[in-house]
Amino acid sequence: MSRKSRRRHKAAKKGVKAEMSSKTLTWRVHPFASKGPKSVIAIAAVLGMGGLGYWAFVDLGMEMGVLFGAGTSVVLFVALHKFFLPTTYVLSKDSIEVKRLFRSITADWERFRSFNNDDAGVLLSPYDSPTRKAMFRSLFLMFDDSRKEEILDYLRRRLRDVRGQATAL
Repeated sequence: MSRKSRRRHKAAKKGVKAEMSSKTLTWRVHPFASKGPKSVIAIAAVLGMGGLGYWAFVDLGMEMGVLFGAGTSVVLFVALHKFFLPTTYVLSKDSIEVKRLFRSITADWERFRSFNNDDAGVLLSPYDSPTRKAMFRSLFLMFDDSRKEEILDYLRRRLRDVRGQATAL
């Protein structure tokens, strides 16, 4: 492949990527796979709670100890399912979709008016300014570390468009 054709290919690829990012942005986050030391601690916590459940109820019989040990492990795993299982985020022109193994959430853009970001992700809020109610009515999107700026740019553009449409009505 010649240098000129590589440049054309690269420019075409960038053009397609820019066109796609204005329409739909998709990324997947799996904290368990990407954070090694925290993953070891989480597994140790789940197994430790299972062992503690077994130890606490083994006096009632071996079967009861195993049952309670497995039960406490399952309860802790379900409580930490957002850490253990992958999440896919899809930001499209019409809506925001959060896909998880057990359930999916779809929200319209008109619902959100502002966002606050930190190192882990972005909190989409239905209020213009921070309030105490925002925690219960907001949606948190975790960042893919390699695409953090791209996600923030998309949100800035999209929320600006939503505000403009709301004032036009």
